[in-house]
Amino acid sequence: MKRISLDLLKTVAMYLGVVVGGTTLFLILSPVAGYLAYSDRPGPGWYAEPFSLSWEEFLSNTVYILGWALLLSIYAIIIALVLFGLVRLLERFKMPDLGVAIVGAVLSGLLSAYIVLGIGWYIAIGLPAIIVGLVLGMLFGAFLLPQKRSIAA
Repeated sequence: MKRISLDLLKTVAMYLGVVVGGTTLFLILSPVAGYLAYSDRPGPGWYAEPFSLSWEEFLSNTVYILGWALLLSIYAIIIALVLFGLVRLLERFKMPDLGVAIVGAVLSGLLSAYIVLGIGWYIAIGLPAIIVGLVLGMLFGAFLLPQKRSIAA
């Protein structure tokens, strides 16, 4: 039981770090490159020269995005719990490792994109940030979520 609890906590923490952390990092750093990844007016797009953001604007954007990431984290925990349960169930029924990785990647990618899109509605998020969430979710689901079984087991 203790092993399952630690595995569950580790999985949730990794999901938050990879998907929420990675998407948040993208939203914080994209304005540094001159790209605004969210906004209803004038809308996401290229609006400035790279590295033309002032420190005040950078810090203001960072605080704003961290608030959004906190809201995203609530839903991401639920998604991580669902993914954990489904993938561990597949592993319990001895699905091949490749199958577990594929199912994990597809489910994690789609659910990650869904919550980034859903919570991103509050900040009028653009498509590139949703794609970042999708790709990070797929990477998590394929490589970090499945447990690698030994040949002897």
